[in-house]
Amino acid sequence: MEQADFSSNDKPTQDTENKTSNQPDQSQAQMIPTSREPEPEPSETHYEITCKTEKNWWDKAKPFVEILGVGLLALYTGFTIATFWQIKKQTPEIAKSADAAKTASETTKNSFDMEKRRAEDTEEAVCTVQGEPWPSVGDRFFHTYIPCGKGQVPARGLIVHVELSLNTLPSNKRLHLIDAFDLSEEKHGAKLTERYTELGFIHGEWNEITNAKNAIVEEGTIQYDNGFGRIIHGSICMVFFAYSAPDGPHGQGVDCGQLQITLDSLRRQGKIK
Repeated sequence: MEQADFSSNDKPTQDTENKTSNQPDQSQAQMIPTSREPEPEPSETHYEITCKTEKNWWDKAKPFVEILGVGLLALYTGFTIATFWQIKKQTPEIAKSADAAKTASETTKNSFDMEKRRAEDTEEAVCTVQGEPWPSVGDRFFHTYIPCGKGQVPARGLIVHVELSLNTLPSNKRLHLIDAFDLSEEKHGAKLTERYTELGFIHGEWNEITNAKNAIVEEGTIQYDNGFGRIIHGSICMVFFAYSAPDGPHGQGVDCGQLQITLDSLRRQGKIK
């Protein structure tokens, strides 16, 4: 019987296995990076062409607008400077004209004021408060009256306040108030010009007055429009007393400021003690 030889048949099988084991895995071969040469950078000409954008209408007009703005600014500046110099040139003339107008206005005003003052001096109303304790109606009354004279223009808005008191001499200190009253043109009208006040003195009090021991004092204030729109304020303070004489009592009425001078003069004359 012939023996079978398997050696030659086994060889190919082994070679096949070796070839199979020596071949790399396909998945591993895909993971191996492949080397690539770097791409060249774009040339400068290509870069400029790529990045350059197309100009719109504002980009084209902007230089002209800027030039126009500078021109207008220069024109405005020149006009302003020219105006300033023109004003500066005319300022002295304007000042002279203003001064002349002011001088003329002041001259006119002064002339008007002088004429008005001259008219006031001759035509204004002048009012005072006066009184007397020995009127024709008897010794029991004190007669207060308010004459307004001098000018042809009547007084307006006359207001008067009067106080009558019994004072001692020579100090002129008030002993007691006799009466106090107000008179106004609005309330009294034509009756404003005078008033009679009853004194109510007893006989002994009259003796003190006639011997220059006591006195009747009239004090008051007056306010009125002199007829030219000017308000006049005035005041009054009068002292009334009497002294004995061979032909009877002589009444004396003096301003409060002149009382001591009058009393000293009467003493030197021996008319009072």
